[in-house]
Amino acid sequence: MPADLETARAEITASCAANAPFVAAFALTLGATGLAAFRLTPQGGALLLMFQGMVALPLAALLQRRLAWRAPAPGNPLRPLQDQIAMAQLVGMPAVLIAWAVAPWTAGAALASVAAAHLMPYAWLHGSRVYLWLGPTVSVGTMVIVILAREAALPWSVLAMAAAYAVAAALLLRHAGRLRAADAAPPRAHSP
Repeated sequence: MPADLETARAEITASCAANAPFVAAFALTLGATGLAAFRLTPQGGALLLMFQGMVALPLAALLQRRLAWRAPAPGNPLRPLQDQIAMAQLVGMPAVLIAWAVAPWTAGAALASVAAAHLMPYAWLHGSRVYLWLGPTVSVGTMVIVILAREAALPWSVLAMAAAYAVAAALLLRHAGRLRAADAAPPRAHSP
């Protein structure tokens, strides 16, 4: 890979701590939503699920400010790609709305599938395999829960998603920490 592309990737990853703050924030809000869904109707729980991002996004932005260690250079060529990956999940939101309207207990699996497709490109962008297993885990895992639990699936599928995100957040924080340490280390002198 060309050095300038590798530098651009490293800057993007440093600017958002490999997206660990976003994964951690969503683990928290999904966990709270899953617990609340036990006390709500499936339709109420699914509605809460669709709006939990309104809490997760500002929380993630605050965490990112604390954990990121370097801003990307102006004109970083990967900045538009990063923004497109982040917004890609909006394309799938009609599927979540349909799930909410038709079979609300499936909304967790619908959201997990949309999120999974959105997460996969981060594996390349941030150089972490965590995203390669997180996407399929939440997508297939929540689908299995819906098949097995049917109308009782919503809280369980959302909690399963939260648990997978929590594990991924811990691994991504470790990944970001290693990258930050390597970035801060003085360059090694080459021996003749």
